[in-house]
Amino acid sequence: MFNLGPVWGVDIGDSAIKAVKLRRVGEQIVLLDFQIIRYSDLTGEPGTRREEALTQALEALKAAGMGNDRCVVSIAPQSVFSRFISLPPVDRRRIPEIVLYEARQQIPFSLDEVIWNYELVRKEIVVGEEIEIGLFAVKREVVDSYLQDLAPVRNQLHGIQVGPLALYNFVRHEMDLKQPTVILDIGAHSTDLLIIDGDKFWMRNLPIAGNSFTSVLEKRLNIPRGEAEKLKLNIADSRHRRKLLEVLRPTMRDLVAEVQRSIGYYKSLAQEVKFEDIIILGEGYRLFGLDRFLAEQLQYRISPLQRLERVPYQGSPDRMDELGRNVATLGPAIGLALQGLGRARATINFLPDDFVIRRELHSKRYNALIAAAIIWAIVGCLWIRQSSAMKALEGMTGRGEDVLREVEPLQRRLNEAEQRRKEGRARAESFSKMGMFRDYYPRVIGAIASVLPKEEVYLEGGFVFSRPTGATMGGGPEGEMPMERGMEMRPEVGPGGGRMPSGFGPMRGAGGQPPRSEAEAERIGPDDIVLQFRLTAAEREKDFFQRDLPAYLKEATIYPERLPVVTAVEVGEITRTEVVGLAEAGESVKPGLTAQVYVGLIPPERLEEALEKHRQELARKAAERAASGAPSEGATPPHAGVPGERQSGEPRPAG
Repeated sequence: MFNLGPVWGVDIGDSAIKAVKLRRVGEQIVLLDFQIIRYSDLTGEPGTRREEALTQALEALKAAGMGNDRCVVSIAPQSVFSRFISLPPVDRRRIPEIVLYEARQQIPFSLDEVIWNYELVRKEIVVGEEIEIGLFAVKREVVDSYLQDLAPVRNQLHGIQVGPLALYNFVRHEMDLKQPTVILDIGAHSTDLLIIDGDKFWMRNLPIAGNSFTSVLEKRLNIPRGEAEKLKLNIADSRHRRKLLEVLRPTMRDLVAEVQRSIGYYKSLAQEVKFEDIIILGEGYRLFGLDRFLAEQLQYRISPLQRLERVPYQGSPDRMDELGRNVATLGPAIGLALQGLGRARATINFLPDDFVIRRELHSKRYNALIAAAIIWAIVGCLWIRQSSAMKALEGMTGRGEDVLREVEPLQRRLNEAEQRRKEGRARAESFSKMGMFRDYYPRVIGAIASVLPKEEVYLEGGFVFSRPTGATMGGGPEGEMPMERGMEMRPEVGPGGGRMPSGFGPMRGAGGQPPRSEAEAERIGPDDIVLQFRLTAAEREKDFFQRDLPAYLKEATIYPERLPVVTAVEVGEITRTEVVGLAEAGESVKPGLTAQVYVGLIPPERLEEALEKHRQELARKAAERAASGAPSEGATPPHAGVPGERQSGEPRPAG
């Protein structure tokens, strides 16, 4: 994020501020300074809390050496919503899209009311495995209120990070953990539990910490809070040590129970993971007897943080002993400074975008003032030296304005004339297109009727032209084709060109509009005109509808160039029916099939393009035949030699 100059990490706790100053020297990070400012030292009252003295403590920090250096501060985990979730295996580029969906589902507030971000639990994504992320959010009003408390350092503030993630950054940089490990940071207000499992991490905030022990002493012994705090810190030297530890033991058990519950929950997620070590940090760990109690109850090796291995100290040598006594409390502060130097694993930042913009503008205000002063000085010099030229320019400007005033009416008239010309052209184009394709539908009806077989095939009702309403066909319920209300044409001629036969009566068993066959691989395009009609065939098998009928219909052509007009044929549900007719012996009943037929047609607006392509294809084929000496295509009808078939231009009466 930031890698130039020193950066302060400021861990704002409930009882004190812990701050460190880090700097990058080559590839190494060095510790230049550290400060621990307790609120009680500023007010003179033991047990003073953050809200009572935070501003005063930040001012003291600036005076102690922070100055105007950049800083990254922590925010209490109690103010932050956090949740660990698993995403399905997807490409890395799709992760932000899926996380946004999950954020809307998981965060219990509107996304407009929060500042949120996410962190990959495992940086390396394994193909085919779920992707684990940590989702973090804090309400904007909480951040705005917090920024007011941070007023002394607002202009140098470059990041706000949640405390447990700062601890995670410190652990990843400082420690080389070979096996799953639990880290406990026991603070004043809460305890941060962090689990490092290979390249994964998991964290939880526990409500029991140093203040919990103070509150127990305050209530059980009925003494002021300040006196209870002092008594807690001096248990080791008290002659009532055993009794005080008995008072605190139930709270210690509660802390152990919370730790066991958290570790047990993680084991249920990770299954075969096994823990042997717990690393302890934080001021709360200094409570006399707590280390022994945790070791006995948890049955893990308890190791307090005693020194820094990868962040060497290059500050005042006189403070080496002080650093050794307080190193266990500086972990989160070091993690914050690492983020400011761009060396952190977790990079969550809760600073609002508008705050960042204002801060950048504020930091550049002096440069902007200097640049403005230089510009004004240059302008002033030029104005003084070129005063006569400016006067002449003013005269030319006045004449130019007069010319513009004369030109404006002419420009308006020119624009009005241009507008009238465009409107006239548009009207002319609309009139020229009014008669275009007026013969499209009759030609299509004739072409379709001419290719239908004449033997025992009957058209029920008329032809209906329409367009599909969806991008694909067959998307309606039960497979029905979604159709808009179309234009209906009911010709008095049958499919073969003659009148509908009168020898047969009404069809029996043909229900409402059936769904189309799902076996048809061919689909009508979303831009095609759809011609639909119901067809009944006597004494035919399903192959007639599924194979023969589409082949007939695809031979329908229009115009002298014999342009194929059918793009696709879809047949609805084929049902059995009975066709009743009149014969010499009386009424006759024939078995038959009936189905709704949908024919995709080239739309009128694409006819010119289709005709041009068809003519080019005909010309190409003619050239190939001329080169090979073969007879022209027109010499042999398409159905020559096939009994019962004919060209689409030959009218034929229906059965």
